[in-house]
Amino acid sequence: MTSGTIKRRAGFTLLEILLVMAVSALIFATVAPILMDSEESRALDDITSQVATLAQDARRQARETDVVHEIRFERNRLELVALSGEDTILETINYPSSVKFELNDGGSTSSTPWRFLPGRTNFAPRILVRCGALSTELRFDPLTAYPVNEP
Repeated sequence: MTSGTIKRRAGFTLLEILLVMAVSALIFATVAPILMDSEESRALDDITSQVATLAQDARRQARETDVVHEIRFERNRLELVALSGEDTILETINYPSSVKFELNDGGSTSSTPWRFLPGRTNFAPRILVRCGALSTELRFDPLTAYPVNEP
């Protein structure tokens, strides 16, 4: 007894599978760079905010305790240090190895510590923060150590 209809096996043909794989690869190739930039952008925003907060803390503590404080740019971490006899690390912020800092004090760029002197005006550095292909520059007010936006 034949019914005149041909039974198909359940499943997908090789052509259908290849077509789905090609479309998936195309979508991934389009979305991957966007996701990578988004992750770098988020890391850059986070560390930039942390540097600004650390600078404000250093300035405030230098004035309150009458002790020189500095921010040290170590490999993969920032340290807020009180310089009173012995160096006392007050706070440490770890960051990914893709983040790089350049401290510009108005003439030269270096990775030297940023000092906060009690009761005195500090220089207003610019800190260039890089994360992968992205970068941003932080500028600080010399009196308050608050970030300022300059046109």
